[in-house]
Parts: sequence; C-alpha cells; structure tokens
Amino acid sequence: MTWLTLPALLLTMVGAQEVQQSPLYAAAPEGASVSLVCLTRGALFGGVFLERRWPAPANVVYFEDQVEPTVDRAFRGRIAFSGTQSNLTISMSLLTPNDSGLYACRAASQRHARGPGTMVAVTERPTPGACACQDAGPSVALRVAAASTGALLLLLLGLGWAWVLRWRRRRAQVKRLSGDQSSRCVVYEDMAYRGSNQQRR
Repeated sequence: MTWLTLPALLLTMVGAQEVQQSPLYAAAPEGASVSLVCLTRGALFGGVFLERRWPAPANVVYFEDQVEPTVDRAFRGRIAFSGTQSNLTISMSLLTPNDSGLYACRAASQRHARGPGTMVAVTERPTPGACACQDAGPSVALRVAAASTGALLLLLLGLGWAWVLRWRRRRAQVKRLSGDQSSRCVVYEDMAYRGSNQQRR
C-alpha cells in the first residue's frame, strides 16, 4: 500500500504546484528598470524561467538555487536577482523600447505552470528636437494668440469704419433729399402766388 500511496502523494504535490506573479503591468521610460516577482508553490523539478511570450517568444532567464543563472544574450548585464527560486525578484535595467512585451514566470515542473504574466511597456526617450518644440510651445501659442487678437481688432475697426462711412452717406442723401423738397416747395409756392395775382387782375 505504501508504494501506491507515494506516487499518489507526488501527483498531488505536482497538481498543487502554482505560480504567482506581480505586477500585472509595468511602465517605464527608456533607460529605466522594472522588477518582476515570481512566487512558486508546490514541487519543483528545477528552477524558474522568465519567458517573453510576446511579441517574440524566448527564454529570458533561468534561475535555480545554488546554480549559476542563465541569461539570454539580449539581456546580459541588465538582469539582477534577489531571493530564492520560490520567491524570486527579477530586475531588468537599461530598458529599451524593444524590451516591451509580455513576460511570464514559469516553473520547471511537469505541468509547466506559468504566472499570469507582466505586460512591460517602455516609452521612448524624447529627442532634443521634440524637447525644443515642447519648450517653444508656449511662445508659439502666445504668438498665435497675439496674431488672432490683432486680426480681430483690425476686423472690428474695419467694420466700424465701414459703418461710419455708410452713416455719412445716408446722412448726405437725407440732406440732399430734404434740400430738393424745400426747393420744390418754394417753386410751387411762387407759382401759386403768381397764379393768384393773375386771377385778381
């Protein structure tokens, strides 16, 4: 019975193997660093892998207690470890935008249990030209605002001057019409006066 119980116990231990990982998301600027924590529970037949699952699948590191870690060529000199294989912190430094991707901890076991993964996003460092444009942004905005204000004032002045000219023209027309009517009245009165004199004679 003992030899039957031992395999069942081993299968139970393997089945209980679990990998936890944090954080789920990490953002850093170019040249900075991020740290990932891998927690393993249950039986291990080796150490812990850190895999890059997206966009290009690859084994980044392999860590096992009392064994020299294996680091992918692209990350050599940029990886640091702390802790044990059951509670391991992996720090990646001098990040570049090409390091962006999904990283997952995987236990070296029969089930190859993996953590949920950490999405690492590395933002590009702004170029000097972009910085200069950003610095010049406020002055450009002020210039645009000043130009817009000046154009608005000129427009208002133009409309005001056009209104004044129109008012003057109307006033001149009114005066001209009133002058013509008064002269006509004088002519009519003179003609009426002459007609009345002729009738009296």
